Amino acid sequence: MMHSDRELKIEHGAIVVQGPDDESTLVNEFVNLETVPGTTGAGTLLAAAAGRGEMILYQFPSGFENDFHNTPVPTWMIFLSGALEVTTSDGSTSTFTPGGIVRFTDASGPGHRSRVVSSDDVMVAAIHMPD
Repeated sequence: MMHSDRELKIEHGAIVVQGPDDESTLVNEFVNLETVPGTTGAGTLLAAAAGRGEMILYQFPSGFENDFHNTPVPTWMIFLSGALEVTTSDGSTSTFTPGGIVRFTDASGPGHRSRVVSSDDVMVAAIHMPD
């Protein structure tokens, strides 16, 4: 089956479903990614809600850059692939790679900027923690 550029196959995962015979079975999961409106800078940020909770999968393409911005709600990001450099308004810089975790709570002020510094796209699982 052919899948679009905006559809992500979760490579090292699957979903366990109940089959028509009531047996549990593993199936590959494909997630439809949609363009996130309002992002600035280079590249197109894609995202998909991951179920009904507050977790979202984000894909930042290689070359993506986003100028200073805020995070509207406290958000944990767990890095699954690629490398993302984050620079805060005070000039601090850190690079996050697979297995890295960061929590954003900068809902006001100048915020932070981010850019993909790897040749691979960055994929993150973001968990929004509204107040």
